[in-house]
Amino acid sequence: MIFRIHKKTLPYTSLHNAVFEDRDLPYECMAVLCYLLSKPADWKVRPSDLVRAKTGITKVYRILNDLIRAGYIVRHKVIEAGQIVDWRYDVYEDPRENLAGGPPTQVFSGPVDEKPHMYLSSVGERHISKDGGVITT
Repeated sequence: MIFRIHKKTLPYTSLHNAVFEDRDLPYECMAVLCYLLSKPADWKVRPSDLVRAKTGITKVYRILNDLIRAGYIVRHKVIEAGQIVDWRYDVYEDPRENLAGGPPTQVFSGPVDEKPHMYLSSVGERHISKDGGVITT
């Protein structure tokens, strides 16, 4: 049985049912996706902010990888003067496909310099420069 609050006032989140009906999406990924979609549009996704009591940084990155593979998240490098200065995660309510026609393939290969918040992508990526230009490699 489902109990609903009939008088809803902000703040509340409304999501398309397709998010919950994606049989290929594990429940933990669905939970993180719903959490991210409940945030304001200008909220910056930081993996360290997703760490909880029983969800460490390694598990957070695994979940983000799964969401990237499923097309719900697209990860971009932010480049300034030829250096990676940040990462941007775009979160979508419906799965996206990359320009090649398949699911996004920007998956994390592992920590760099033992800093768990910095990961490199192993295949073709879209890079965002500080001036807003998009560079595809």
